[in-house]
Amino acid sequence: MDKDGVVDAQDLCPNTVEGEAVDEFGCKIIQDNNVDSENLTEELPNDNNQQQGSESASSKASDNSTIVYVITGLIAMCIVGVLVARGRKNRMLGEISQTKAVPAATEPVIPFHGKPLPALEPVVLQQWTDASGYSWRQMSDQTIMWWNGTDWIPYGKN
Repeated sequence: MDKDGVVDAQDLCPNTVEGEAVDEFGCKIIQDNNVDSENLTEELPNDNNQQQGSESASSKASDNSTIVYVITGLIAMCIVGVLVARGRKNRMLGEISQTKAVPAATEPVIPFHGKPLPALEPVVLQQWTDASGYSWRQMSDQTIMWWNGTDWIPYGKN
């Protein structure tokens, strides 16, 4: 909190005098180019602080840009990986559709039965008794049968 206009988190020289000209790191700016050796040794600690501050700031900026480059590279690699995987999937689907392109009319469909089905017994559809007292049945296989008193006999076979 030296009131030099630089945020304390970025201020590399926190003890500058209020009202002095400072750089973006909060360190005193030396404007005299004709400094004799006595003044140079007196100002050297502040100059070292400024130099260390600039190196530290450039190091932080370098670290930040490195992180940005690494993250950007990882994102780019992920995008390329997704595109390659999609391309392979589409290629495989294309190959499958080409092998299945034979029209269904050329391939006969043959049902598979493990064992033959048993013959079904005809079912009675209708049964009646005529005026003479004979009983009759019409079966599901379209045959007609009559009752002789002991058995059902197909009509026409005595």
